Amino acid sequence: MSILFVFSLLLLLEVPKLCTAEEKEDKWDHFMFVQQWPKGYCDSPHPGTRKCRIVPEKFVIHGLWPQKENGPRPSAPINQVDDHRKEKQPHTIQPYIKTEVPKSCIAEKKEEKWDHFIYAQQWPKGYCDSPHTGTRKCRIVPEKFVIHGLWPQNDNGTLPKCKTKTPIYRKDLKPLTRQLDEDWPNLIGKNFNFWRVEWTKHGGCAEKTLPLLEYFNLALHIYDQNNLLNILEKEQIVPDDKKHYNVSSVVAAVQNHTSHVPSLYCYHDPKLNATALYQISICLTKNGTSFINCPKSDEVPKSCIAEEKEDKWDHFIFAQQWPKGYCDSPHPGTRKCRIIPEKFVIHGLWPQKDDGTLPKCRTKTTIGNKDLKPLKEQLDSDWPNLIGTNFNFWRVEWTKHGGCSEATLPVQKYFNLTLHLYEQNNLLNILEKEQIVPDDKKLYNVSSVVAAVQNHTSHVPSLYCYHDPKLNATALYQISICLTKNATSFVNCLKSDGTCGEDKKFVIHGLWPQKDDGTLPKCRSKTPIGNKVSISFFDLKTLIKQLESDWPNLIGINFNFWKVEWMKHGGCTEATLPIPEYFKRALHLYEQNNLLNILEQEQIVPDDKKLYNVSSVVAAVQNHTSHVPALFCYHDKKLNATALYQISICLTKNATSIINCPNSDGTCGDQTLLLPK
Repeated sequence: MSILFVFSLLLLLEVPKLCTAEEKEDKWDHFMFVQQWPKGYCDSPHPGTRKCRIVPEKFVIHGLWPQKENGPRPSAPINQVDDHRKEKQPHTIQPYIKTEVPKSCIAEKKEEKWDHFIYAQQWPKGYCDSPHTGTRKCRIVPEKFVIHGLWPQNDNGTLPKCKTKTPIYRKDLKPLTRQLDEDWPNLIGKNFNFWRVEWTKHGGCAEKTLPLLEYFNLALHIYDQNNLLNILEKEQIVPDDKKHYNVSSVVAAVQNHTSHVPSLYCYHDPKLNATALYQISICLTKNGTSFINCPKSDEVPKSCIAEEKEDKWDHFIFAQQWPKGYCDSPHPGTRKCRIIPEKFVIHGLWPQKDDGTLPKCRTKTTIGNKDLKPLKEQLDSDWPNLIGTNFNFWRVEWTKHGGCSEATLPVQKYFNLTLHLYEQNNLLNILEKEQIVPDDKKLYNVSSVVAAVQNHTSHVPSLYCYHDPKLNATALYQISICLTKNATSFVNCLKSDGTCGEDKKFVIHGLWPQKDDGTLPKCRSKTPIGNKVSISFFDLKTLIKQLESDWPNLIGINFNFWKVEWMKHGGCTEATLPIPEYFKRALHLYEQNNLLNILEQEQIVPDDKKLYNVSSVVAAVQNHTSHVPALFCYHDKKLNATALYQISICLTKNATSIINCPNSDGTCGDQTLLLPK
C-alpha cells in the first residue's frame, strides 16, 4: 500500500528582542531534528501566497530545535531580528506554530489499538419494536436471535476508530451468502449493505489477523456455537409478552453456558409499560477463541442496568419480634395490634451489607396467594402480621428484602428457609434456659440476654428496645441473629446491643498518637485505596466480639467508627502497629485499665446528684497508673453542673509504659458529675 509522506512542519516566528526576557533561559530536554520534503511543503498551505523558488528532489533540513519532553519548545532569547519583521511587529511576541498532521495521514500511520471482541446478537421482535429502527419498518422478524456484529472494542468500553481501505464486493462473500442471509440478515434493509457497513466500520480493525472472509467465517462459527434461544430455553426463559424475567436470571442463563458475564440491552416498551430485551452481547479475547466478562456499557438503559447487577450484600439478618414489646412500642403508631402471640414471631429474613446498611434491590417477580398456599398454615402461625393482613406483610417482605436473594432463593425457597430458621432457633426456649422469662417487674442485663442467645448460636445477636414511659424502663421488642449469605452458618451481628444500650461501663474512644505540646499529628496510613485508607471487615474479624463490647460506636455503625479511628489516628503508628495490632493494643489497654472499677475503689460511682472533686477523680486514676490522666467534661444545662464524659491516660510511643498527660483537668474545672445511664 503506497502512502504520501507529509512531515510535520514547525513555523518559527522570531521574537522582538525588546520583548524577550533574557535573564533566565527556559529549560529544555532534547533536540528535534526536522527535515522537509520540498514538494510536500511547497504544495501545502504553509508558504501562503509565496511560491517556492526551488523544489529539490530530496529531503532538506528545516531545523535543529531544542524541545521540552511535553512537546512545546522553550522560549529561547533571540538576539537578531529581521528588520522587516521588526517594523511590522514591534511589540508582539509570536509563539512557534506546530502544524497538525492531517488526520488522513495519522489514521494510516498507526492503526488504533483494541483489546477484545464484542459478539452481539439481536432479538428481532425486541429490536423491531424498539426506537432503534426509527421510522423504518422491519421487512422480516425472524423468531430466533440473529447476528448484529462482531466488533473490536477497547477495555474501557469504547470502540476503536479504525477503517479499512479493503473494499468488499458481493463475490467476496459468495461462499457464505446462504448462511449469512439466514443468520446475519438486515432486518430493515438489504443484507449486503449491512455486511459492508459491519466490515468497513468494525471488521477492518481486525484485518491484520482476520482478513475479510475469515472475519465473516468466525462470526458465523461463534453463532453456531452459541444459540442464545436454546441457551435461554434451558433455563425456562422463553419469549412471552406477559411474563417478566429478572435480568439477573437472563445474565445467569448465558453465564452458565459461557462461564462469563454477558451484556444485555433493553428499551422501554410504552405499550406494555415494561422493559424489553433487544440484544445480548458476549465478549471474547482478541483472537476470538475464549470468552471473557463483558465490560459495563454506557449504552444500556438504566431500566436494564438496574437489574443487570443487583446491589451487593454480605449476610442475612433473621429478625424475630416479641409481640408484647412491639405492640407497646411506638412502632405500630396509631394502629393497634390485632393479635399478641405469647411467643417470638418472625419479622423477616433480610440481606444486609457488612457496613450495616440494607442493599437497594427490588424484584419484579410478584407473589400471589397461590404461591404461598403450601406454607400458609405455618406462615399464619409463625410469621403473622401483628397489625394487619398476613399476606400483605409477606408480600412487602419479599418485595423489599427477599427479592435481593432471588438468584439463589426463589419465592418458595426463601419462605421455606425462613420458617426452617425459626424452627431451629426458638428464642423463647433459648432465653428460658437461662432463666430469662417475660416479666414486667424484672430487669435483665442486656449482656445476659446477648449471652443467652450466644450460647445457642456461638455468635453475637442484635437486640432492639424502646423506652416504656409507663414502666420507666427499657423494654425488648426484637432479637436478630445473623447468618452467612448461604444461610448455613451463624455469624456475629454488627451491633450486639442494637438500640438497648450496654451495661454500665466506660467504653473505648480511641488510641491516639499525640505530640508533647498536646496537638495531634497530621499523618495518614500508607495503605491507601484511592486517596483514603481502608480497613476491611475481614481485618478485624477475629476481634469483632470484643470490639463490639468495648469499642462501640455510641451513635452509629461500629465498623464506620473503627475505620475513622484507623484513618485519622491509627495510621500514624502503622510502621510499628499495623492492622490489627493497633486494635489489639487498644483492647489490651482497656482490659488493664477498667476505669469504672478504678473509680469505684475510691467510692466514685455514677450519680446525677453527687458532685465529685475533679482532683479526687484524677487521684483515683493516678493511684492505679502512677501517672496523671486527663479529664474531659461539659456543662449540663438541665443539672446546671459540669459532667464527666471522657478520661484519657497517656503512654510512651511504644504503648508499653504509662506517662503523665499534658493537661490533667482537661475541660472539667474543680467539680464534676459522673452521670448514671
